[in-house]
Amino acid sequence: MNNKKTLNTGSFKFNFLVIYLYSAFIGVAMVVALSFYLKDIISTNNFYQSVAQPIVYQSQSSNTDINRHSSYLQSYLRSGNIDHKKEAERMLYNKLPKRIKAMVELSKKWDSDPQFLIRANDLMLQFEAINETYLLFENSGTSGDQLLNETYLPMLIKYGIDMKGFNDYQYNNYGQDLVNIFDQADKYKYLALFILLLLFGILGLFINNTSKKIKNGIDKLKEDIGTISLGNFPERIEKSDNELITIEDGLISLVGNLKNVEQFANEVGKGSFDSELSVFNNEGNLGRSLASMRSSLKQVSADGVIRDWNNTGLAKFGSIIQENTGDIGELIDLLIRELVKYTDSLQGGIFIVNNEDENDVHLELLGCYAYERKKFLERKVKPGQGYIGQTYLEGEPVYLRDIPQNYMSITSGLGKTNPTSLLIQPLIANDKIEGVLEIASLKEYPEHVQKFVSQVCENIASSISVAKTNTNMGKMIKDSTELTEQLQAQEEELRQNTEELQATQEDMERRIGELEKENNELKGELNNLQTT
Repeated sequence: MNNKKTLNTGSFKFNFLVIYLYSAFIGVAMVVALSFYLKDIISTNNFYQSVAQPIVYQSQSSNTDINRHSSYLQSYLRSGNIDHKKEAERMLYNKLPKRIKAMVELSKKWDSDPQFLIRANDLMLQFEAINETYLLFENSGTSGDQLLNETYLPMLIKYGIDMKGFNDYQYNNYGQDLVNIFDQADKYKYLALFILLLLFGILGLFINNTSKKIKNGIDKLKEDIGTISLGNFPERIEKSDNELITIEDGLISLVGNLKNVEQFANEVGKGSFDSELSVFNNEGNLGRSLASMRSSLKQVSADGVIRDWNNTGLAKFGSIIQENTGDIGELIDLLIRELVKYTDSLQGGIFIVNNEDENDVHLELLGCYAYERKKFLERKVKPGQGYIGQTYLEGEPVYLRDIPQNYMSITSGLGKTNPTSLLIQPLIANDKIEGVLEIASLKEYPEHVQKFVSQVCENIASSISVAKTNTNMGKMIKDSTELTEQLQAQEEELRQNTEELQATQEDMERRIGELEKENNELKGELNNLQTT
């Protein structure tokens, strides 16, 4: 393959390392700049949360509590409700002291403005004066309403106003601090923005340079992949000296596997399914799928061979049966000889049921092939005797791969030996057992051979049944013909006897007529004599 683009050289690792480090530097610079920018804001915010906000809360709560104290006290003085007095004292002695003390302690932390501590201490003094004044309400000689209106309420009002002023002062100073911080930060934001843009510009140059290198490598790979996508193979895939070499190695491996796929497809197309050629080492989706496809096609081919073998055999034996309907003995002998050869067996025999004598029902060896003399001489098998007799009784096939030593022997080029497999199949037609077939081999019988033998045995059984029926019909016809001939002979003899009887009867009638005539003549002569 002729690459038009210049080969990509140099590792991307250094470029990316520079980009990463430079990006980290920009990130650090941004964080540092942002930290300087937000430092005072964060510090002020932290101070607000830890000092200013609690002071606001305490001051606002103090205002609420002092108002509630005033309300409960006035209600008590008007109505004398002891519960209202207790609530007023709870505010004065429990809640308010804690709040003013907290405000004083928090104000001590406001180092930037000592005015807060001065104001807090002043509020503390006012609160102590309020406490001392409240004790005067316990003096029975003092007018409660006069003390309340002229002294106590003005003290409470002043305390509330000063507390609000304290809160407002806090808001104003905190807001001014934030304004000062933002004003100071604005002086540096444009410089920081310029520096940041400059850094990003340099980073863009690095990224652009790296992108070009990556693009050149990807374009080269794209050209190779484009060739592959059209169903062709690149003549040569040139390698780079950067990280794209991993992809290029993978592409080279892919091309090699695709060439294997091409060779694989050619061999499968020719019907060669036993090749050890593997695609992707028979792994992955495509590798496993192609291996599975080859196995499936091999199985289909094997099934086709078996199907052709089975159909050819059925046609062969069907033809034998149709062409040999004369002598059942010759038919059986021909069938067993051809069946032994067709199933690659070494010997076999067909035993036919003989039930002419109801007291001596047995299976008779009517046809055999390559049986040893001893087996051949045992032409009769009783029902239940041995495997053959048992098969006759049960009507089920028997397939043995562990045959007794003395059952039979097969003569081969290695001498006499026991068969490895023995297949005994009943010959059944119209639910009636007509006989038993036995074949033996030094090899095992595959399942399809056993099924084939079963089908052939059905045809043999039907032919035997038909032959027996024809034999019986012939015998019946012969007996009927002999009986007819006898009846015809008897009929002819009877006809002759009848004719003779008829002739005798006619002669007797004639003689009787003559005698009557003579008698009449004698009577006339006698009468004449008497008259004379």
